[in-house]
Formats: sequence, structure tokens, C-alpha cells
Amino acid sequence: MRRTMSVRDIPSAAARRRAPRLATVAAAAVLAASASCHRPAPAIERVVLVGIDGLDWKILRPMIEAGRAPHLARFVAGGASGDLSTLLPTYSPNLWASVATGKVPGKHGIDGFAKRSASDAKKLVPFTSNMRRAKALWNVLGDAGKDVAVVGWWTTWPAEQVRGVMVSDRMQYNRFNIWLGLAHHGQDLPGQTWPRDLFEELVDATVVDEKVEAEFFRRFDPENPEPVLRRDLHDPWYELFLVYGRDRAYAEILDRVLDRGPYDFVAYYLNGPDIASHYFWKYRFPGEWPRPLPEEDVRRHGDVIESYYAWVDDSIAPLLEQADERCLVIVISDHGFVSGARGDSRHISGIHYNTAPDGIIAMAGGGVPAGATLDRAGILDIAPTVLHALGLPVGRDMDGRVLPIFAEGTGASGVELTFVDTHETGDGPTDTEPRDTEHDEVILEKLRALGYI
Repeated sequence: MRRTMSVRDIPSAAARRRAPRLATVAAAAVLAASASCHRPAPAIERVVLVGIDGLDWKILRPMIEAGRAPHLARFVAGGASGDLSTLLPTYSPNLWASVATGKVPGKHGIDGFAKRSASDAKKLVPFTSNMRRAKALWNVLGDAGKDVAVVGWWTTWPAEQVRGVMVSDRMQYNRFNIWLGLAHHGQDLPGQTWPRDLFEELVDATVVDEKVEAEFFRRFDPENPEPVLRRDLHDPWYELFLVYGRDRAYAEILDRVLDRGPYDFVAYYLNGPDIASHYFWKYRFPGEWPRPLPEEDVRRHGDVIESYYAWVDDSIAPLLEQADERCLVIVISDHGFVSGARGDSRHISGIHYNTAPDGIIAMAGGGVPAGATLDRAGILDIAPTVLHALGLPVGRDMDGRVLPIFAEGTGASGVELTFVDTHETGDGPTDTEPRDTEHDEVILEKLRALGYI
């Protein structure tokens, strides 16, 4: 990823390339807003929503205290944070669709990883974007004239025709693409991006080669003198390598997408902490594991999850730095983890399926008071909060609420809380049947290995 010291510095050419170009604020407006301390805080103009699967305070808070997540440490200290309650079952497609819509799965229609094929009732097909029955934030905001950028979000293939840019979650489904030996990721799966021709501009970012593999071992297993990666979808190290390649690719894709801005809303998703926690949780918390673990394994693997968190901290730093009085940045995870084994996988040691451990929420910018605590926040509250922050009414058919940091006047949204009966206008997808692809069986094989289906 391209790096800058700070996007708030006098912008160099590199800073202009890397900084998330959300919406231009005229210098005159900034001077006018700062001329009088008696003026109300300006309205929020931009929102950045960063979704990180499986991030847990049990890992993150000690890292913040130890100085191992400096960017998130500054972000959390400068805003409000707390636990984020989740929903059962804690399956990613359900949860991230609920984040994006503010509605429970029974309303938005994504209620698992897969659904029976319309052409063959015995066949399961992974959920696709056309099967979502409720408008997501990017649809509602686009209807209101806001420009959006959505990168890597769950269940966004085929990419929708949004006002802005969308890169689907299958642009870099690398654990399956690599297994299939595809050289040109997704070339046989149309609809990866919107606009459609954006695919050819981005596809080179999805290449995961030997250099990435060497980088992976230096970061996560530096003591291994001759690392060998077994090409086995059920091997924890291979799983971690593939998700690292995925997240690394989407980070580069995000850079390029943001160069096409400006945008009023950005939604960005990373998957790695979830996979790292599934496979390496027992080494981080060996005292919670029912059986003694070899000391050498604990020493070698006990830092894997923190190492992934540290990479995430560095990767999202430019997004966190966008938080200011006019830009609200929200970082969330869909669930946390607890120790636990599963009979169908000898490698899984971190679980969340039926226990619904809380995720995290942290938000800064937009007048959010520094050091505040967010109480009773839930994943259904994110969409209403984003809409209100950007001055749009909240749908009464949404199941979440606007977080009190705005609704009670302690934030700087600058607008009155308003409602409409619904944002659904009947112009959503008319074809909501599952879409079969040649990738489906490989995807389903992995989902079975993880115990999701």
C-alpha cells in the first residue's frame, strides 16, 4: 500500500494519491467555520465505515496499552468506543447485511451462507447480492445524491449499479481462486465491479505470488527457517496466507478506488482477524484450552493474531486519519471470539457461532467527544447512525436506532433527527433467485470445513 505520514499535512503528490478523497471542502468554508467559536459545529459531510471481521477488545485493548496498535490507539482515544452487540447466528453474510441495511435477516433476506438452487433443490448456492431484499446504505445514499465507494463488502457480487464505485467480495476470493489455479482472478465471473470496465484496471492488484508468500512468513512465522506452505484448504497456515493475500489485495484496490473520488461515503471490509482467531485462538489463550498445548507451539503461534491486528492497524491508518469535524469515521466488527472446539475441525479453537460474543465499535470525528463510552450499541444501529450523520432521515422500518451520541445532541451532526416510513421504493432486484457459478462447490467445501453449513 502507498503510505503518507499524515493526510492532514501539506499535501504532497504521494499524499494526494493515498488519502481517501471523499469530498472536497473549500478553504473558504473551513476559514469561515473556524472564524467564530460561537457558531454551531458544521454538519458531517463524509462518513467512512470500516468493517473488520472478528476484531475483539480482548486482543485489541492490551495491544493498545502496549503500543502495538498506535493508529487505533489514537483513534479510540480521540473518539467514542464500546462493545457492539451482534445477532444469532453469527454468520458473516447475515451480520454484514444487517450492518448495511439496519434490518434483521428476516427483512433483508440474507439468512445464511447459502440457499437452495432454483434449478436444483438438492444443490446449495452461496448468497448473491440480488438476493438481498432491502436497500443497503449505498443504495439509500445514492438515491439521495451521495457518491459512494464500496470495497470488498460481504455479499456484493454481482456488483450493483451504484452512484460511484463498487468492488465485489468475489473480486479477490483468493482462497478459492488460488485453489482453482486461476491466473486472472474472477475472469470467468462477470459483474465483479461497478462500473464494469473498472475490473481490468484493478485485476492486477489481486495477484498473489511468491513475493507475497515470503512476506507472509516474515510477518507471521519469522522463526521458521525453511517455510513450506501446503496447498491445503484445511491447513491453518494456508488459510491465513490466503486471507492475508485477500486483505492485502483489497487494500491496494481501495487505494485505487479512492483515487477516483471524491466520495461522501466509503464502506470497506477486511476479513483476516476472523480467520486468524478461528485457527490460532488457543495459542493466544492457552489457559482456556481444555488440554495442555506444547510450549513450543504456544511460543511460536501465540502472537499470530496480534501480528494480524498490527497489520490491520497499519493498513487502515490513512482511513482513521480522515476523522475530523466534517468526516465521521466508524470502525466496527461483527462479533468477537471465545475459546472452543468443534468436532468437525481439529484446527478450530476460536468460535462465535452460537455464543454471540460482542464485537467492537469505535468512532471519531464529526464532533464525537473524545474518550466517550458507547453503551448498548448494536450492529443494527450502524445504518441509522450513518444516515442521520449525513443528514438523511431514518427509516421507521429499520430495526436499529441512531446512536445516542447523535440523537441526544452530544455529537455534531448539525441536523435534526428525522424519519420516513421506509426507504424501500420497490425498485430493487426483481430476480432474487440464487446465481450458480462454477466456483460454488469449492466455496461450499470451505464453508463445510468451517462448520458454517
